[in-house]
Amino acid sequence: MKDVTLSKNQTRFILGFFVLIGVVLRLLFLDRLTFGYDQARDALQAISIIRDGNLKLIGPTTDIKGLFHGPLFWYLIAPWYYVSSGNPVISRIFMVFLNSLNIVFIYYFALKLFKKNTIALMSALFFAVSFEAIQYARWLSNPPPALLSIGIFLYGFWMVLNNAAIGFPLMLLCWIISVQFQFFLIYQGIFVLMALLILLSKKRKEFFLTFKNYWYLYLATIFFGSTFALSELKFKFQGLKAVLGFFTRSTTVDGEPLIFKLTKFYNSLVRNISLFLTFENRISAALLLLVLVLFSVFIYVKRPKVRKQTLFLLIWFFSPVLIYPLEKNNAYFLNIGIIYPLIIMISVLISETQKIRGNLGKVLFFAVTTWIISVNLFLIFKYNPKGETLFSVQDRQILSDEEKVMDYTYLSSGKKMFGFNSVTNPLFISSTWAYVFDWYGKRKYGYLPAWMGYPLDDVGKEIEFPPLGSYQGKYLYLIIEPTPGIPEEYIRAYIRYEDTRSRLVERKQIGAFIVEKRQLTSKQHFLRDDLMKHISIK
Repeated sequence: MKDVTLSKNQTRFILGFFVLIGVVLRLLFLDRLTFGYDQARDALQAISIIRDGNLKLIGPTTDIKGLFHGPLFWYLIAPWYYVSSGNPVISRIFMVFLNSLNIVFIYYFALKLFKKNTIALMSALFFAVSFEAIQYARWLSNPPPALLSIGIFLYGFWMVLNNAAIGFPLMLLCWIISVQFQFFLIYQGIFVLMALLILLSKKRKEFFLTFKNYWYLYLATIFFGSTFALSELKFKFQGLKAVLGFFTRSTTVDGEPLIFKLTKFYNSLVRNISLFLTFENRISAALLLLVLVLFSVFIYVKRPKVRKQTLFLLIWFFSPVLIYPLEKNNAYFLNIGIIYPLIIMISVLISETQKIRGNLGKVLFFAVTTWIISVNLFLIFKYNPKGETLFSVQDRQILSDEEKVMDYTYLSSGKKMFGFNSVTNPLFISSTWAYVFDWYGKRKYGYLPAWMGYPLDDVGKEIEFPPLGSYQGKYLYLIIEPTPGIPEEYIRAYIRYEDTRSRLVERKQIGAFIVEKRQLTSKQHFLRDDLMKHISIK
């Protein structure tokens, strides 16, 4: 493989330019931030850490009842919520800069693997403009920081394979950090086990010396892992019971045959490639997946010097298959981290065009590079104004539109006391609106409205909404969140219920939200049982 010859200063300048491009693309449409229940919950929990000194041992909930992620994400965003008086955009900016570190890291990782500046710089450029990487950077949730820790974790594994003593303690630390952010990443413990077996079989003496030389990494691992141990002790091993219950229930793996699960994994890889190379065209992406695998096999056979690197990237790329037999929600981020091997393998493939004699090789090199950049820029400008569409269940549940909803309710009520109710996903959980009214509405207009819906859940009830007082002349606003995720029959039931205590004055669409302005005719409390009576009405 030919390589570009650059001085250190030239390389640093180009890499810095790529980082700048990446940061700018990540900051575009900054206020178009997906802000739903998860984000409101995280914001309230993070703020309470500093404001109330309420230290956390457990983090956000997982899909398994009784099992929680670690609290590290809340500690990570807490200072930014606190100094910004609760502004989610400031925490998003922090997440953007954190994610941008991946651009630098993938450069050094690719350089370490292949010793080629061309491959390393292409990897950095592609990560900088990657639509998927940018969606992760802008998503205000616990999985995105794991993108960097996964990269460093696998870098540690590569170091183990190449007899670097620091490799094992480094990967152990980054593994537990990744699990803090996203518990299902515990499956990557298979790499830890493989590394341990390699060390104990070949470098046993050197392995035990790492405890002396890199004690601080082992100590940090114990520190980050301590929240799981302490929470298990405090909450009577509820996490362990939840995991055991998941594996022992007769409905484990929800009855789907393994081949169906593997098909889901295959489809997820096709989607990953389609969002990077083919403008979401699945057929072309499937063909490119085949090309990528065949090319990797060719490199493995014909390039003995990079055989280990190629096999390493392939194993990393396909490693999420280990979690798919157990997954239930088919979330996009199940494949988190494979963007690293995908980008590096594609960079290797493109670099091979330089071996073609004459101008054809150069034309192909620049044509394919331009194509990849164009695909990702197209998707960025198509989807980023709508929020984090890769991860959000609901359509355009974005903060800037929620602020417009706030402005509408306050201004159309004449800045007088009013009440509100909301139709939400999840149903009957209005933490999003509790947070946005408290952070945005109260700060801008000086008061909170009355909450006239189902009692707020544990996250959100700390916000004290005032009583409405007399209902005479008061308005009630019914806020209907965007679908999908909310059954239509519940939306109709809410409207029918509100008809029993108010009359419709105006129905307004703000972005993907529907807001009904209503004149109260009575001040009856919202009762879930009464709402359910309207479900069966045709």
